[in-house]
Amino acid sequence: MKLTHFFRLSWSVQLLVGLGLFMVSFMIESTVLQAFIAAPVLAVLLAAALETGKAIAIIWHRYLELHLDSHQLYPRSTRIASAVFRIGLVGLSVLCSLLFLSDNLDRPNLDQVREGDVMRIEQQFAQDIASLDKSLALRREQLLERQKIEYDDVRGAFVERTQRLESDLKAEMDNVVNGTFKGPRYQEIESRINVALKARDDRLEELSKMHQQQKAYAAAELGAEETAQRNRLRKDLENQRERLMQRDYADDERANDTRIVAFLKVVESVFDVTVLPLQFVFAFSILLSLLMEIGILLAFETVTVAMMPALRAQHEETLNNELLDAQLRGEMQRDTAEHEAAVTRIRRTGDRVMEKAHEFMSATG
Repeated sequence: MKLTHFFRLSWSVQLLVGLGLFMVSFMIESTVLQAFIAAPVLAVLLAAALETGKAIAIIWHRYLELHLDSHQLYPRSTRIASAVFRIGLVGLSVLCSLLFLSDNLDRPNLDQVREGDVMRIEQQFAQDIASLDKSLALRREQLLERQKIEYDDVRGAFVERTQRLESDLKAEMDNVVNGTFKGPRYQEIESRINVALKARDDRLEELSKMHQQQKAYAAAELGAEETAQRNRLRKDLENQRERLMQRDYADDERANDTRIVAFLKVVESVFDVTVLPLQFVFAFSILLSLLMEIGILLAFETVTVAMMPALRAQHEETLNNELLDAQLRGEMQRDTAEHEAAVTRIRRTGDRVMEKAHEFMSATG
């Protein structure tokens, strides 16, 4: 009795495991199909039909394989069609599981890492632009400072000269001749002062024009240089951004799962074997997908084999009952047909007798 309970419990657990794996496989397949089929309802219905067909095909193939030994009842063409159908469905489930697991395990931090790298180069671009603006502003300030020094030097040179002449002029004012202090020497000094002042003004005006030309030339040159530098920096930014968008980050530890990276480091240190994260993800996805499909196949196959005696007895009993019922219906139909045929013959005989009686009565009348 205890052994019977054990087998019943094992059978129930096996069935629950198969149903659980079946539901997981169905959910994964429906999720993947929804990514390829625009109508979600159609994707779910297709996944449900395919997964149900897979389970039913496994059960019926095993049942017919064990129950029907005759190749006429379960011909080779049907066996081949069943095998192709089951292998195709298992392959589809493995592929969907591989796509689903790869999508979840393959570089889960890729978007964050790529976004961080793009943000870093954009910050560097902003810093380069600020540095360029600062450099150009410094060069403009240096030009203005140099022009101011030149202007002050020229002005200082003339100030020193005019101060010396003004000093001589003041000294000449104390030299009074016949009551007049503005003599020829005074006038000569005054004339020299006027010439010096005019020369100063001319020189300062000439220097101012030259400074204006320098400012215009520097503005054009710095403007062209600023435009070229900005274009170069922006082009470098676009090139770096494009390279980042095309980069797969396959060997970047930041983009991959930290547990996978840690495990591969342990494998490399222990076995001296280098395995890329994408290779591990592919192998892990294949292993898990195959285990799911093999688990489903084993569960339904085992349950079918375990239920085979009961299913066979029930199936045979049902077939016998249907066969007996068909025989009884056939006999009833034959009896009914024979009865109807006899009644028809009697009716025709009676009709002929009545016709003859009418003919006789007409003849004797």
